[in-house]
Amino acid sequence: MLSDETGKQLHDRVTLGKVLTPEEHNLLEKWYNNQDNAESELLKSNTDLQSEKHIAETD
Repeated sequence: MLSDETGKQLHDRVTLGKVLTPEEHNLLEKWYNNQDNAESELLKSNTDLQSEKHIAETD
């Protein structure tokens, strides 16, 4: 698994216009997918908590 630090470094390089190797590009894509999944889980968790809070307040 790609470390968060390595993912950030690859992201920084690509945003600065540096060329990544095909392997680095694949690793970066996997890192992006992991970041997206973590964000989705966080948002889902927050939505669930907000729903529970709303239900508790209306009871």
